Amino acid sequence: MKFSIIVALYNKAQYIEETIASVLAQSFTDFEIIVVDDGSKDDGADRVAAMVDPRIRLVRQKNGGVSVARNHGIELARGEWIAFLDADDMWRPHYLEVQAMNIARHPAAGMAATGFHHTEDVAGWLGRLADRTPMLSPELIDDLPTRWSRSPTFFTSSLAVNTRLLKSVDPWFPPGEVWGEDLDVWFRLAETTTIVFQPEALVGYRAASGGLSRKDAFDALPPYLARMRDRARLPHFSPEQKHSVRRYVAEQQLCFARASILIGRRGTALNWLRQSASTAVGNRRWWVTLALTFTPVGLVRLWQDWRSRTVAVRD
Repeated sequence: MKFSIIVALYNKAQYIEETIASVLAQSFTDFEIIVVDDGSKDDGADRVAAMVDPRIRLVRQKNGGVSVARNHGIELARGEWIAFLDADDMWRPHYLEVQAMNIARHPAAGMAATGFHHTEDVAGWLGRLADRTPMLSPELIDDLPTRWSRSPTFFTSSLAVNTRLLKSVDPWFPPGEVWGEDLDVWFRLAETTTIVFQPEALVGYRAASGGLSRKDAFDALPPYLARMRDRARLPHFSPEQKHSVRRYVAEQQLCFARASILIGRRGTALNWLRQSASTAVGNRRWWVTLALTFTPVGLVRLWQDWRSRTVAVRD
C-alpha cells in the first residue's frame, strides 16, 4: 500500500520544514510527498527544494487557491491512497502506520481518518508529537452528518482517501470557494462509502482556536451546505439520510446565528433561527441561541470565552 501525500503550500515558509519532517519521520515509509507551491511569495518552496529525499516532489504553479493546488496534487498522485497535509500541520510518527492498519482491517472503507488536537501557533512541534497515544478500537462511520453534529470528527490533515474513489467524483475540490471546500468533498464521498475513524489525536492542527468569529457570519448558506441540502432531496436518499442532512444543516445555521450575534447582527441571527426552526426548535441549543440574540454582545463574548476555556480543559 502506498500513500500519496499532498501538501498545498502558500506562504508557510516558517512551518513547511517541520511539516515535511513529520512525514519523513513516519514509521510507515511507503509514500510519496507532493508539495504544490501555489505561487508563494516567501521562500517556502525553496526550502522544500533543499530537502534531500527522493520521495519529495515539488511542483510550482501560479496562484490559484488551495483547491486548485490540491486538485493538481490529485492529478499527479501515484499511490493507492491519498492523504492531505496542510503546510502548517504535523503528524505523529505513527499516523500513517495506524491509517494503513485500519485500512487493511476494514477493506470496505474508502476513507480513513484520525482525531486531531489544536496546537498553539509556534514552531518546534516535532519533539512534542513523538509520543505514542493508547490505541482504541476504531469507529466505523456510515452517517457522517449525524456523527459530525455530535462533534467535528476529523479535518483535512487527518484524512486519507482511496485514490480510485476520490478520482471517481467530479469535481474534486471546488475552485474559488474559501469556506467548506474540503467538507464539500468529504461529505460527498461519505455518501458512498464507510469511514474508518481512529479517535486518537494523531495530528497536530496549528490554528487559532477560540470559537466563532466574524468570518463565520454568513447571510446565506455557504455553497457546500446548499449543495448538500439539494442532494438530500434526490430520490435515492433514504428518509434517514434526508433527516441526517437536515439536522446537520440546521446545526450549522445555529453556528452562523451565533457568529452573527457576536458582531451585533441580531436580525441576521433571527433569520438563521427561523430557517433552522423546523428541524432544530426542539434542540436545547436552538433555545440558548435565541436567548443569546437578546443578550448584550459583551456578555455573549464573555460567555463564549468561558465556554471555549471549559471545552479546552475537558478535551
